[in-house]
Amino acid sequence: MGAMRWMILPLAILSGATPMHAKPMPARPVEAVLTPQGDMDVLTVRGLSPVAVTGSYALRVLSGAHAGNQAVQRGRVHLAANQPATFVTLRLTRFKSAELTVQIDGQPGYDQRVTPAR
Repeated sequence: MGAMRWMILPLAILSGATPMHAKPMPARPVEAVLTPQGDMDVLTVRGLSPVAVTGSYALRVLSGAHAGNQAVQRGRVHLAANQPATFVTLRLTRFKSAELTVQIDGQPGYDQRVTPAR
């Protein structure tokens, strides 16, 4: 009796699916947009990743109301694939500048400076 040989093929080949290819990550993972609204500036941060990612952010705001006042907001970010998602929206009054640092897990951090809209 001859030995029976089995060939194991990847499921993707058997199902007719196309192989997965790595999607390039954008040069910057987020875009911070500052919009004047009444006597405030509204900071909205949108994710630009073509794939679902998880990471962290830190927003440092230097207040213009009192010299030297600085506030830091930190948190985690979860961005869905192919959908710009707003993960931080802040109303800022009389600030001098802000710096947003976003780090997608496994990648270097990205910094963006934000200045008042007015």
